[in-house]
Amino acid sequence: MSYEVQQFGNSACAPTAVGSRGDVQPMLTLALELRRRGHEVLVHAPSDFEAWAGDLGLPFRSSGVNTQEVLNEHREAIGGNPVRVLRALRDILFAEMPRAFDQTVEAARGMDVIVTAAQFAAHSVAEALRIPSITMMYVPTILRSAHHAPLMGKMQGAPRWLNRLRWKIADGAVQLLLGDVMNKERARLGLPPLANVSRHLFEERPALLACDPVLAPAPPDWNGYDVTVTGPLYYEDAAALDARVEAFLEAGPPPVYVGFGSMTSPDASRLTEAILEGGRGRRLLLAKGWAGIGGANLPGSVMVVDGPMPHAKLFPRVAAVVHHGGSGTTSAALRAGVPQVIVPHIVDQYYFAHRLQALGIAPAGIPIAKLTPERLARAIEAAIALPAAPRTAAAARLREGGGVGIAAQAIEKHVH
Repeated sequence: MSYEVQQFGNSACAPTAVGSRGDVQPMLTLALELRRRGHEVLVHAPSDFEAWAGDLGLPFRSSGVNTQEVLNEHREAIGGNPVRVLRALRDILFAEMPRAFDQTVEAARGMDVIVTAAQFAAHSVAEALRIPSITMMYVPTILRSAHHAPLMGKMQGAPRWLNRLRWKIADGAVQLLLGDVMNKERARLGLPPLANVSRHLFEERPALLACDPVLAPAPPDWNGYDVTVTGPLYYEDAAALDARVEAFLEAGPPPVYVGFGSMTSPDASRLTEAILEGGRGRRLLLAKGWAGIGGANLPGSVMVVDGPMPHAKLFPRVAAVVHHGGSGTTSAALRAGVPQVIVPHIVDQYYFAHRLQALGIAPAGIPIAKLTPERLARAIEAAIALPAAPRTAAAARLREGGGVGIAAQAIEKHVH
């Protein structure tokens, strides 16, 4: 996904990203803030999000990719080992990289800066167009540190020496995965080949870290990087809760919310059964999501919603939030001060599960491959029983939600 901000003052900016709602929503928030500050914006994103951008009055240009279709095609790899995830990513990138470069070049012409969240073509395009670029991060593990594992690492809390080794291994894996296809596209732009793709993508330019600084702090060995910690970029959704959801909330005690967002599932029926059994005896509000949670003949204590629900309005009214641990849902649950259970599937979700447990905000995460009714039931009980003080402090810290303003100011600083 990319967003082009055309002509503010004597400058123009192009924020870019790829992915699902968790990647799109913060950048839409940024686009809205830049427009509010008098800048013109153009949204260039996966086709899944064209209607949403239109509803917000933002001009849209499709990147031609449908994220939900891509994830469904590779759903067997979701939650698998890092090798399976990397293989799926390789297949996706080899199919889409040429188009991504072409689309990004077309979108970025005439811009003065590109802001990118994991859009692999963006920095090369900026280099070819001789304009600066800025990296947007939703998790620290994108940027090298001995204090955390690389993005693909499931094992968290490892010694620093092991993390350093894992980063070296990750460098080699990324080079093997992306080196040929990236350098082929760079050659079409008249650019030299990359000896280290990882450093090109994440380390050679200013960065914005859009995370709660307590949950996901900038580590002390980032002294050589230019990183601005903005805090989360909250999308202030004006939509009200659906009347049926309101009626369900009013009909009994606060339910447990369960939703895995854009994470797909190879067996929706089995996943739904585990959730229903694990939540037995409680009211459940299920988000169908891309995993397809739900089904027929559900008890009256269970409601399934097919479509987004504004988290800021919903989460303060539930007993607990069971989710995949994506950065956006994690930040929304933190801001609501609600108990959380994390069921990580891929990449940054393992990091957030680890950090929430370390801060006393959530019990140990349950990897999706190990989710059982018994584990889910115990985790919900444990989450609700945890002392409220850590999550109350997080909610107070994040209440103002000023991250998007800080991000916009940082972008403007780099333009001028």
